[in-house]
Amino acid sequence: MGPIEKQIKEKLSKALNPEEMTIINESEKHAHHKGNPGGDETHFQIYVKCSQFSGLSPLQRHKLVYKTIEEEVPEIHAISLKLKKTE
Repeated sequence: MGPIEKQIKEKLSKALNPEEMTIINESEKHAHHKGNPGGDETHFQIYVKCSQFSGLSPLQRHKLVYKTIEEEVPEIHAISLKLKKTE
């Protein structure tokens, strides 16, 4: 786990206290794509399931996650978010 992935995990865990969370570094899959800035931590898939998402629209959930990891976002080329509320 690289430093960006570690920071993302720590910040989301602290802010959201998720019941489930998975962070997948997909940077290797995109290493030779046009426009990729290069590096080991450029593409992430993030799945979070938590009660803090209850009552929030999908857009509000995305905004909350992006605000939480706003310091890391400029270092990342692509982020895929799958955000679910606890039933």
